[in-house]
Amino acid sequence: MKKRKALLLLLVLAAGVILYFWEPWNARREEPEPENAADIMEEARDAAGDIENYTYKTQVSVGNQVDVDILNRVDREEERQMVDFTWQIPKMSGETSMYIQGDEVYVLSPVKKKWGRPEEDPTVGPFVEFFYRQLDLVDPVSNLLRADIQNGNAAVTKNSAEKDVGTEYVIEIIPEAGALSELTDAMPPQLKGAELKEIKQVFRISRESYLPVRYEVHARVSFFGLASMKFMVVSVPKDYDKTELNIPKELEQKVKGQ
Repeated sequence: MKKRKALLLLLVLAAGVILYFWEPWNARREEPEPENAADIMEEARDAAGDIENYTYKTQVSVGNQVDVDILNRVDREEERQMVDFTWQIPKMSGETSMYIQGDEVYVLSPVKKKWGRPEEDPTVGPFVEFFYRQLDLVDPVSNLLRADIQNGNAAVTKNSAEKDVGTEYVIEIIPEAGALSELTDAMPPQLKGAELKEIKQVFRISRESYLPVRYEVHARVSFFGLASMKFMVVSVPKDYDKTELNIPKELEQKVKGQ
């Protein structure tokens, strides 16, 4: 009987010792989760900064006046982008493509269906100017890297800084003055002079990879303080470090010939 009690006591003590050393060790293995939106964004910027290439799809809409769809493949390592646009704006609709390599831009003429530099065809100049500005507005990775909560360049909306939605963090930001001017500059010429109100950026960040899985811009477009339309950008990135830029042969020859 005494031997059985001694054995039982020994087992209890052994279990206690194992638990004592196991729990702290196990806890040390788990990475602590960020405590607030600023910490989440810092982790997300670190993750995004290591990305070499990615793809994103975007829809830009302003009421029923503007509808632009964008498909962009970005190679950050070689500073290249291959962009396809389709658009419907007042008195104008169509589709085109743009290739950007460093500071050089090539565009597929919507009319001639040939690749060239903007200076070679004056008719494509306005397209390049407008759509090139759009990229600053819609790119989910570059906007994430520009967002700076920690240093006070953006404010987090009250009661919505951090929302746990399944496998994502949702971060809502009120852009600072510089970002607001970028949004205004990216508006189509037909909406110049309009005032943007109630602007916010929304980042959905993967809890696993800390990379953005969705990026949104919400605003109201007001004309002379009267008419108002909803302005919205929705960008969905994918294929991180799995994206390849396959450019057409005509464009490849054009780039090599420059």
